[in-house]
Amino acid sequence: MLVVFWASGSEEFRETWSTARPVVEGAQRQGLQVVGVCLDNDQEVATKAARQLGLTGPQLFSSDPEQAGWNHPVARHYAVFDLPTLWLLDQNGNVVTTRLGLRDLKRQLA
Repeated sequence: MLVVFWASGSEEFRETWSTARPVVEGAQRQGLQVVGVCLDNDQEVATKAARQLGLTGPQLFSSDPEQAGWNHPVARHYAVFDLPTLWLLDQNGNVVTTRLGLRDLKRQLA
């Protein structure tokens, strides 16, 4: 499973995802599941962006204004402060890495 912390307004996320997307889509055909944790404040904007960016799979979004954006409970609980942040979990749900970079993405997904 790949957990993607993202926000539609993050240019760094958009650049990273445009490079990572073909690799991720190839791994999805082999069974990789992708879950997004969206740090947007507007769910309509987030939904449209996820569709445009090809972020398939569940997208965790907090509709509570006090828990949206950087106050998203998952991001706060796990101290996520940078976007994009990519986590990789193995088949048993064990965390492989919480600092997955583009350089290591293809190798780790293999």
